[in-house]
Amino acid sequence: MYNGCFIVEVWLEEKVRVLASELRYARSIDTYLVKFSSLIYELEDQCLGDYGCIRDLFKRILEHPALIREISTLACHVDEVIHMIQGDPRFKNLRNYGDLVEEVLKKTTCIGEKELVATREPTFRVEREERVKLEKPTITSIKYKLPLELLLKIALIVAIILIVLGVLFFTIFK
Repeated sequence: MYNGCFIVEVWLEEKVRVLASELRYARSIDTYLVKFSSLIYELEDQCLGDYGCIRDLFKRILEHPALIREISTLACHVDEVIHMIQGDPRFKNLRNYGDLVEEVLKKTTCIGEKELVATREPTFRVEREERVKLEKPTITSIKYKLPLELLLKIALIVAIILIVLGVLFFTIFK
């Protein structure tokens, strides 16, 4: 039992591992906050609504060494993060933990490895751009062209061989 919460260390480590892998590809502040918000919902379920337990586990996750590298980019945008938590209704459940997020980000060294925007493009636009990229035809060159007659002869020979083998197997296993 962990401060009234039935959470084992294995669960916590798994959450950190998954969160770190998801945040590795984050390109916007709201992506980080969406992940944090989802994490709060999971912690609420695990802690059965115990506010102290949620805060403690949330802080432990944010300060986990495996997550520090992924959060270091977000640490360059502390003011924007707090502004979005306080103003964006999508992150209403993070408002009770804004001070905690701010504290952890201020203690984390800012490393601007990747540039972050406040919000990313809507999903339908991102998917449309990816679909357009995929729909571009690819051109492959064939170095050797076999004449049609030769291809037909090869196909005929293969067909005859298959028929002979079929008849042979049929008579053997009859």
